[in-house]
Amino acid sequence: MILAAYGFLVALPVALGWWLIGPARPWLDEASSAIAMMATAALLLEFLLSGRFRMISAGIGMDRSLRWHQIFAQVLTTAALLHPLFYLSPSGAAFDRPDDPSGALVLGLDAASLISGALAWLLLGVLTLTAIRRDDLPYR
Repeated sequence: MILAAYGFLVALPVALGWWLIGPARPWLDEASSAIAMMATAALLLEFLLSGRFRMISAGIGMDRSLRWHQIFAQVLTTAALLHPLFYLSPSGAAFDRPDDPSGALVLGLDAASLISGALAWLLLGVLTLTAIRRDDLPYR
């Protein structure tokens, strides 16, 4: 039940986006955006499995809750770190849309997007490393 709810909440942003707007860009761009949205939703839900909520950990057990937390964290971190690599794949999308002179249907990789993406990517790495090495940190 909890896994089904978790999966539903993680997939919900992508499902709503495709239902309201539809996949309009090339499939690699859509896949990368879907991975980013699902990883972000999973990251926001990770605190539920951290063992601090007795309603959840009492229902499934503290050990299982923490183990799921670790597995989901590894999967979402891997997905979030791989997400930008989909944008590096050559799809030719910017040149194959003569029906879209505004460029709204293709991904624009301008400086602001690249800087904010690189910063988020680095901060996710820092968050992951501090979570792994939390016992070595000088504070609790």
